[in-house]
Order: sequence, then C-alpha cells, then structure tokens
Amino acid sequence: MGKAIQRCECGWGGHPRSDFQQHRGLTLVEVLVVIAIIGILAGMLLPAVQSVRESGRRSACANNLKQIGTALSGYQARDGRFPPAGRGYSWCSSGTSGDPRNNGDAKVYNSNGLVELLPFLDQQSVFDKFDHNVAFSDMAYGSSSARPLWTNTTGTIVGSPSQNAAIASIKLSIFRCGSDTKQELLTGAYGSTGMATDGVAATNYDFIGNSWTDGEADVCNSWKTARADRRMFGQNSMTTPGHVLDGLSNTFALGETTRFHRIGRGVAWGMRANLMAGVDPVRGVNLWTTDTAVAAGDRFGMVARWREAAASMHPGGCHFVTADGATHFFSQETGLTVLQSLTRIADEKVLWP
Repeated sequence: MGKAIQRCECGWGGHPRSDFQQHRGLTLVEVLVVIAIIGILAGMLLPAVQSVRESGRRSACANNLKQIGTALSGYQARDGRFPPAGRGYSWCSSGTSGDPRNNGDAKVYNSNGLVELLPFLDQQSVFDKFDHNVAFSDMAYGSSSARPLWTNTTGTIVGSPSQNAAIASIKLSIFRCGSDTKQELLTGAYGSTGMATDGVAATNYDFIGNSWTDGEADVCNSWKTARADRRMFGQNSMTTPGHVLDGLSNTFALGETTRFHRIGRGVAWGMRANLMAGVDPVRGVNLWTTDTAVAAGDRFGMVARWREAAASMHPGGCHFVTADGATHFFSQETGLTVLQSLTRIADEKVLWP
C-alpha cells in the first residue's frame, strides 16, 4: 500500500505555519470598513428608535388627556355642570365693557378648575392639602406696567396663598407630557410671590377658553357675556351639557399646550396668574415663536404667545378632548374654519377635518 500523503501547512521556506499566521487579524482598512458600516447602521436605526420612543410618549400624553376628560365627565355627573376654568381672577380688566356682568370679583382667589378635578384623578390627598377658602395666587394685578387695563382693581386677595402656592409646586405626572423638554416651573409674574422658592408646576393640558377678543384677560367674567363666540370654559363659567348646542362630541373641552410660551411663559395646574387664559386654537396649532432673539434651535416647542397656546412637541400637531371625553389628534395643518367651529360651543356649525 502506498504511504499516506500528509499535507503540510507551510509558510515561507517550507516551515510549518504558526497559529498566528493561519489566523491573521483584520487589516486597518478592514477595521475602518467595519466601523463605517456600524456607523451607517446606527445612523439608520437611531431615527427609528427615537420615533418609537416619541410614539410611546405621545400615547402616554393622549392617555393623560383622556383621563382628565373622564374626570370632567365625572365632575359633571356629580354636580350637573362642568367646573369653571377658575374663580376670582385678579388679572382681568374690570368694568371696561359697560356691562356690570363683566365687573371683577370682589374676592380674588385665582383658582384653577384643574384642582377641582383632582378627586376624579386619584389625587384626593393632594386636593385635601389645598385650603379652598383662601387665594391660590397673590398676584394683585396683571401686566399693569404694560397694559394697566388688565387689572381687577376692585378685588381683594382672600387670605394668604402661601400654603396653596407651595402645593401647586408639586409636579403631578397626570399634568405633564414627556415629549415636552421645556421648563417645569413658573416664577415671577406668572406665579405667586407667596409660592415655594422654585415656583409652581406648569401643566401641558388646560381647558379651552377664550384668549382672544373680549377674552379672559381682556374682560373679567367674559364667559357670562359671550354669545356665539363662547368657549366651554372661563372665569366662573357654569357650563352644562345644555349650553353646548353643537353637541358634546363636536366641541373641544381640553387641549394640549407646551410648558413655555415666549409671551406669557406658561400655565400652572394649581392656580391662575397673569395671562393663564387656557388653550384657544382659533388661530391655529403649533404656532412657534419667530423671535430672532431666540436661537433657531430653541424655537420648536416655544409657543409665540399665550393667546396661541394650542400646541405640543409631538411632530405635526396636538391632542384635544371633546366634551364627550373622546381624545383626538389634530394636525397643525388643520384649517382655521374647522378649529374655530370645534372651539365654540354654540355657533351652530359642525365641521371636522
């Protein structure tokens, strides 16, 4: 029989190859190619990951708003009417309309109707910490230096709001949207000098109220004298389902907002103060500031003015809750005629995009 032929893994000079020679490493070029491929894949995956995260945040925000809408229905079922946006404002114009119904309240509370919903949001313990017999904010007047008419000069602040202002500094998750990266606390003229040092907590959700012509800041108790232009909520509003002639399912009750407004700063959940007039989408959605004093990269998420508070940091639009408790996402491209129809409670127009 012939001898078995053995194959020799030889290197140079006929010497057997070493393990190192048989299993050589990657060259520098190959390593750079692999790194480049990984970078490209990461660049492709990152937007997808961010999109998934934002989708989750958007769903959570919609769920918060839906819970607040359900709380509204619970409040209405108990009391036969919806809560007011607030009571006893100090920062509205008193006695300028010629109608005595627009006089400012004698007792200033600056309360926020969101506080009245706390028992329906599993926050009874927080509700009980408030003293509902004294003011929630001690701001004696609105933008008196800029516009003296925005002042309820006849009203008197009830008691000391220091206890209530401190509670209003609590950051409740039900009033916060994770997509919003702006400020979480409000200070100065947009808060209360009796508050906790760091300020009061901002909210991403508020009632639909009139912030435009003859609205909450312009005229005290504007809800009482509004007609076809009436929103669901306002100072001392007493809305019942019977007031909503366009139908509960065709009328906005709540809307999203961002926590920072270029003019007006933002809205607190635990009190009312200067320019906290609610969400009013009659001029559009996601109307960001164009102020050149603000860096271009910081303008997204910064509402131009308190009058245009309907906004969110979700791409392309924001959520609203209709008075029947249903949650809807509206594109920022939605026409103004549709938004105005859904905002007013008795204009006898039912329009949807």
